[in-house]
Amino acid sequence: MSDDFPSLDRARIRRLATLRRSQHRSALFMLGMAALCIVIACASINEAIDQFRQARYPSAIIFTIIAPTLLSLARKAWLRRQRIVREIAASALEEPTEPPDFSTLQDGRQLSRSLEDIID
Repeated sequence: MSDDFPSLDRARIRRLATLRRSQHRSALFMLGMAALCIVIACASINEAIDQFRQARYPSAIIFTIIAPTLLSLARKAWLRRQRIVREIAASALEEPTEPPDFSTLQDGRQLSRSLEDIID
């Protein structure tokens, strides 16, 4: 079968399936990283406000610096996730150069007869 369809041999199909799974995993990981960065940035802003109220200015400034840094990391993770999702949407297989030949296909009667022969 691999001689008739060299582009669809077993190893290539397995490789494409593994690539597709890893892309989905990477996109999900990037989504989680973006969400985590946003949550920690919000907590950092909240902590900075508390530190300012308690007149602990050095730690308040540190929390204030941490928040935009985390938000920029969240943006980078989100943009990377979008790029991965676009790659997933693009087909890994090339478009065929010629139309398929359906003249050699049968309607399934031969397969049905051979199955009946096996059962009998």
